[in-house]
Amino acid sequence: MVRVDPAEELPPPVDDVVTLSYEAALEATLGTARAQRRLLLLCGLGNAADAAELLSVSLVLPAVGPDGRGSLRLTVEQLSLLSASLFVGALLGTLLFGAAADALGRRLALAVAMAISGLFGLLSAFST
Repeated sequence: MVRVDPAEELPPPVDDVVTLSYEAALEATLGTARAQRRLLLLCGLGNAADAAELLSVSLVLPAVGPDGRGSLRLTVEQLSLLSASLFVGALLGTLLFGAAADALGRRLALAVAMAISGLFGLLSAFST
């Protein structure tokens, strides 16, 4: 329901379209606050998961390096490639899912990206 200030003069409707002022249009869209909070929560959780993956790599790299306690003892070059692969994957994923969002819609692209991220995050939890 659109609430309009009766004191505000509106131009006559053109083809049954009502023109609202900026304030009236904002007031008319306040019913979407629940959906906006839900979207903000979902995107925030996706961002937190992505940040946790970046943080975990920064914690793992020193342990598997030449001075680390792990059995891998990777060289500096191998550590650099491992670290760079994370950002190359992020770049390719951004390009792929950006194009998918344009073609298929943002909701589906975001859902698939979050499902893939969640799946591989879960799999990495069980890796040794």
